[in-house]
Amino acid sequence: MQFFLNGVLTKVDDLDPNTSLLRYLRTRAKLKGTKEGCGSGDCGACTLLVGQAVETQGKTRIRFRSVNACIALLASVHNRYVITVEGLAKDKLHPAQQAMLDCHGSQCGFCTPGFVMSLAGLYDRQKQNTESNEDTGSALSEAISGNLCRCTGDRPILQAGQEMLNHDYPGLVSESELNQYLEMLSGPTESLASLIEQQDRKIYQPADETELQRLILEHQDAELLCGGTDLVLGITQNFKQHSCLIDVSRVTELLGTSEDEDHLYIGASTPYIDLWPSFSEKSPDFLKLLHRLGSQQIRNRGSIGGNIANGSPIADTPPVLLAWDAEVERVTAAGGKRDWIAISDLYLDYKKTLIGAGQYIARIRIPLQSMQHPHRFYKVSKRFEDDISSVMAAISVRFDELEPDRIADIRIAFGGMAAIPKRALAAESALRGSRIATDDMEAALQTCSAAIAEEFKPMTDVRASAAYRLQLAQNLIRRLVDELGSKQSLDVFSVGAVKHYQPGNLEQGGQTNA
Repeated sequence: MQFFLNGVLTKVDDLDPNTSLLRYLRTRAKLKGTKEGCGSGDCGACTLLVGQAVETQGKTRIRFRSVNACIALLASVHNRYVITVEGLAKDKLHPAQQAMLDCHGSQCGFCTPGFVMSLAGLYDRQKQNTESNEDTGSALSEAISGNLCRCTGDRPILQAGQEMLNHDYPGLVSESELNQYLEMLSGPTESLASLIEQQDRKIYQPADETELQRLILEHQDAELLCGGTDLVLGITQNFKQHSCLIDVSRVTELLGTSEDEDHLYIGASTPYIDLWPSFSEKSPDFLKLLHRLGSQQIRNRGSIGGNIANGSPIADTPPVLLAWDAEVERVTAAGGKRDWIAISDLYLDYKKTLIGAGQYIARIRIPLQSMQHPHRFYKVSKRFEDDISSVMAAISVRFDELEPDRIADIRIAFGGMAAIPKRALAAESALRGSRIATDDMEAALQTCSAAIAEEFKPMTDVRASAAYRLQLAQNLIRRLVDELGSKQSLDVFSVGAVKHYQPGNLEQGGQTNA
């Protein structure tokens, strides 16, 4: 494999597919500025920038995004441009580095390289204006949301982030470095296939579905890999070693979004960060939920297809897709047969889905009409950002056209309440036909709460007790009704409110700060 590392063409012939980018940098490249912290993509101490060539206004440039090196496999940067903290300074310090010095943002120093790299990525995006979803007011806190400081707080770091934008910098990549990188890309671009010396371990990186299907058939023991934000945890936390991996993150047909008259289509390998243009008008609510899905480093690599296929009962996007009546496109490699499966039918049991051996998810299909109905997404977690849900609720409501206060239809889906993401069918029936802010609504809510208690038997774990989860789910339905009754606009997004409702106390629930 080959890639550019701080301006230097780097080739690795003896590649172990289980090697993380962090491990390579620290042990073989001897670049110790990228720190090893949690090993799970939570602390951000290993943050660096990974770039790829893109066309912008008729010119080719390199678009950089922040990545957690600890859960990014080395093979994932094949033909990419990697910059670590050692590669930032050219003739002078990068504005992020200089501002951290001027504002005394270094503190103990362990976290500093990760913060600097996140800030440098933000600086590049702001100066190049390459991410349409960002504005200067909120982008700073967003950029460092995945970097945890263990010392005295983030105030001087936030100050440094503001200060750096007042400084000029020639760019992360010089003209000559860009030309050398493009020259590398113009050479042979065969799919990545590497072997460990004397061991049969392989990783493949198909470019299209034809090649993907061929590889799946030839390597029936292979595991599919996309962003790796979950799969690689098995390597870093449980020391698992994979004998064969197929990286689907570059399969052309699995990337991007499109739509027809009735549906929005999302390629299964599309990173979360690339969903902003498609949802900015259709569902700002969903984008605000994505802001709470991991950190920016995670969203730069993680994909909605991976979130679905992983089968986790606490994944954030499946409840939303259940509320929207979405479908997934299942492809069988043998023969290339395609069929659409309702997301409500996809999950069989804990970590088990209808995606079997020799099959993969190609696209997600969401009815445009379902996104036009009022909807709310409530995520409750111990931390506001970069955390897994204790309970995730997604609710879509359709009101009667003749009686605007009557619920004609409602879809309620929960994550964290069962072994799979699951709709609350009996609870929906209890509320269907009810009128908001009327005497019969309380009776409907009582029936709804009883139905939730009957339908769901949540578990107790480190995130929440079963009793808390159950009461929370019941209270979130009451919260929705309360907001409707007080005529709060459903355009006001509620997932941004950091509220943890205590059992039996909806109106005066406890509140925590991230």
